[in-house]
Amino acid sequence: FSALAPQGVFFTSIKVTDSNLTMSGKARSSADVASLASSFVSGSGGEIISDVSIDSLSAGEDGAYTFTASATLVGAEALVPAIAPSTNSNSDDELEGEL
Repeated sequence: FSALAPQGVFFTSIKVTDSNLTMSGKARSSADVASLASSFVSGSGGEIISDVSIDSLSAGEDGAYTFTASATLVGAEALVPAIAPSTNSNSDDELEGEL
């Protein structure tokens, strides 16, 4: 995932909720943020995420850009192993699975 970020872009926060991804970060230029969005939707980036949106972009007094982006994880259900009810348990409340 980090290999998709162009040089000059770094993340300050990455949050995953269900199949939604929200990222915040900083970049040297608005062109770097555009390159980030482009790398997410092309090539190997498209295998990981889709529906990329740059939700906010602002320039600071120091010349650095702050951004917030969102996307949908592709195949998110494959990233989280299924937790199935245990068949070896006497209790219906117990679940077994590996996270």
